[in-house]
Amino acid sequence: MPRYIDADAAIRFSRLRYASDLDKEEVSQFIDAAEQTLAADLQITDLKEMENADGTLPADLVQALLILTGDNYRERESISAAQLYKSPHYWHLIYSHVKYLSE
Repeated sequence: MPRYIDADAAIRFSRLRYASDLDKEEVSQFIDAAEQTLAADLQITDLKEMENADGTLPADLVQALLILTGDNYRERESISAAQLYKSPHYWHLIYSHVKYLSE
């Protein structure tokens, strides 16, 4: 799966403090989980469906990934990467991109 953000960007955005490359690897695992979660919440199979012509995601979806990753990394003691917490800010950023199934 492509990475739309990297561990360094997530650490800077969320002002996370980390002590080692091990922590950076953990942030990377949360990024992987966030990308999968975002695709599921958008009701698509792959984030590639949302890419701009240059292969990037729209800025609001990148912001949603950063929020999801940072919030959940900070709360990593109480949750697992498989059960990510989604803040109202996250939902606000992705709402207009959700591909609702037609009835």
